[in-house]
Parts: sequence; C-alpha cells; structure tokens
Amino acid sequence: MALQLGSAKALDDITLEDVIANPIWLWTWETGDENTLDPLEQDDAWQRPVLGTRDVTAEMSEPIITFRVSGINVVGSGSYRPREDRLFGMAVWRDGRWTLLKDSALAVPLSLIAVPTINGVADAEFVCVDLKQDEASRVR
Repeated sequence: MALQLGSAKALDDITLEDVIANPIWLWTWETGDENTLDPLEQDDAWQRPVLGTRDVTAEMSEPIITFRVSGINVVGSGSYRPREDRLFGMAVWRDGRWTLLKDSALAVPLSLIAVPTINGVADAEFVCVDLKQDEASRVR
C-alpha cells in the first residue's frame, strides 16, 4: 500500500499542532523527494506528514513519531528505528518551541508513550535513562 503524504515542511517549522494532528512523519530522503525538491528551498532536514494512517508499519524505515511523556503534560517527537526498536534524535515541546531532549532538564528515567500505534500495538512504551544519550529503548 502506498503511503499518503502531506506537504513537506522544514524541521524548524513543524509545530506541536502539526505532530498532534499527524503523529507520523517521514524524512524527505525516505519518501524519495530529496531529488525533486528545490535545493535552495528544501534540504534533507525536511519532513512530510503521513496521512490516512496512525500506524507505523514495516514500509517506514525510519519514521519520526510523536510521543507523550508519561506523568507530565509534555509532548515530543523522535526518530524511530524499527530494527532496533528504539527512539533517538528526540525533542520535546516546551515554552512554545522544540527543545532537544538532552537540554530539557526532565527527570530520568523518562517513560515515553508512542501516540501512533506501532505495527498495530497501541501505547508502545520507550524508556530513556540518560538524556545525554538521546535514546529510548522499547520496554512494551
């Protein structure tokens, strides 16, 4: 099944509202768009939202997914590596902007709950034990 994708956006232009409305995004290199985008306007730091599904599937090699930080009202986003079943490159929405997880000053361990399902499994949980490592392993 071919994925339905929305318009590409620069990483810095993606908002909290964007990731809540579309909890799965793909890098333009993954969608094959990096060769069709205007290089003066768009580079490989651009992403496209996945439309029509809220399930991460095997056809997505490295999707960026939305997560909730368990126990507090914080939403974040991070790259998901299905083969390793872990998140990395994470940021959280704080004070109206994205903050890298390592700069967030959140207390560890952090329990991160995936907003989209992953291969049909709801509420996949990842745990980050070291903010500087910028990784979270799946525990369920």
